[in-house]
Amino acid sequence: MTYDVYTLGESMGVIQTPTGTLFDGASTCRVGMGGAESNVAIGTARLGLHVMWVGRVGDDSLGRRITKELRGEGVNAQVTVDDGASTGILLKEMRSVKHTKVTYYRRGSAGSRLDANDVHESALAESHILHVTGITLGISDSARNAVRRAVDIAASVGTAVSFDINHRHSVWGSRSAVLDYTEIASRALILFAGIDEARLILPPSTPDHQLAAELAERYDIPEVIIKRGADGADAIIDGNYLQVAAYEVPVVDSVGAGDAFVAGYLAARARGAAPIHRLETAAIVAGFVCMSPGDWEGAPRWSDIEIANDAEWVSR
Repeated sequence: MTYDVYTLGESMGVIQTPTGTLFDGASTCRVGMGGAESNVAIGTARLGLHVMWVGRVGDDSLGRRITKELRGEGVNAQVTVDDGASTGILLKEMRSVKHTKVTYYRRGSAGSRLDANDVHESALAESHILHVTGITLGISDSARNAVRRAVDIAASVGTAVSFDINHRHSVWGSRSAVLDYTEIASRALILFAGIDEARLILPPSTPDHQLAAELAERYDIPEVIIKRGADGADAIIDGNYLQVAAYEVPVVDSVGAGDAFVAGYLAARARGAAPIHRLETAAIVAGFVCMSPGDWEGAPRWSDIEIANDAEWVSR
């Protein structure tokens, strides 16, 4: 099978309190799963793409749930069950809609034991896009090697690399992520970054409105997208500067919105959409995810996007 997107990384069990509640006062919690790359995999699969996700889970109930959820969403999940480690856990305390505390229990987890041998050269050769993130680069040395191996293969077979910096200080700690980020950015065809993430690999004095252009020029990247959350996004795509407003929705849970944005962009790109329409679609998909609890559960299908497009909301 030819895959529109091949991605690899970590998925974890997600335990989330009701909004307004912390764990010391919660009597019930919501259980789910999530992970940057698997969120993108599900988001793009719901939009009709053929997607492969590669990762490791423990021989436990959470691992089985992750596998079931991914495959149930139409993702070709190539899951290694690692009986030497447990599936990682993410705790989400929803103090309010605008204040969420996320705590990870992933050190030594099955997902962090991803390694270069897990990468499928034949599947990558049949894929249009390889999508990777800075999270997987940081969770362990073996996972970093897996990303590098995948990028090397992609370069050798002509598969485009999509890189979302997705910096997590809790993952890197005192270690510097800059060299790893610049290595992958310099080999990417598509780069996604938040404002602070862009400045990690640019001179600190770079003006806010020039981040996309500086990244495109410095690293010779044809498509650079700066995610600005509630302020929308701007981009340099094939030398042209574009802006898009956020899709205004009642926000229930914003965790996962950045991954949803990526999924919407890649899905629209795979359908041959013009650059501005890729950004519009990305903003709509991110908005839909914000309207539901969980990292990906609110991800739309094309019929939802068509309804959303009936309203005029885009700032061109």
